[in-house]
Amino acid sequence: MVSFYPEDINHNTYTTLSAEQQSRYTRYVYYSNVDVSNTGTSYYTNVWVDEYSNVVNQGDYTEIPLYSPAIPIDYPQPTLPQEDIDWLNVDVAWRTMRTERTKELDASDWTQSPDNSLTTEKKAEWTAYRTLLRDLPPTYTDDTILNWELPTKPV
Repeated sequence: MVSFYPEDINHNTYTTLSAEQQSRYTRYVYYSNVDVSNTGTSYYTNVWVDEYSNVVNQGDYTEIPLYSPAIPIDYPQPTLPQEDIDWLNVDVAWRTMRTERTKELDASDWTQSPDNSLTTEKKAEWTAYRTLLRDLPPTYTDDTILNWELPTKPV
């Protein structure tokens, strides 16, 4: 059964939209087929596909295009295994940590300039801070990266 959102439109309406308006919609196709088994029983074979999917055997399917700004209500939603979700979280944490570390290093470059107004003690504090930033990745593992923290910045 095809479920529609109020904002879903059919192909005829879609073709009247401007290119900018069309870009807000994704084309989904619902293939429907009534088969009659050898016992005389009718049953429906239905499948949703999006514009990137391939239907291997369309047979006598009726193609019902639908343009939606959202995923149709009964469109099959793939779920990732928990191990993949965990891996993605670890990957995002590593990338975030490295990005934030690089921003901090870039933002503190001025402290290493020979003509800055920092005292020798403050310059040493900033040098130590920058060393901690550079040494940050090896201090974590995939098991501990989810709780990463930047070192405390000198005042």
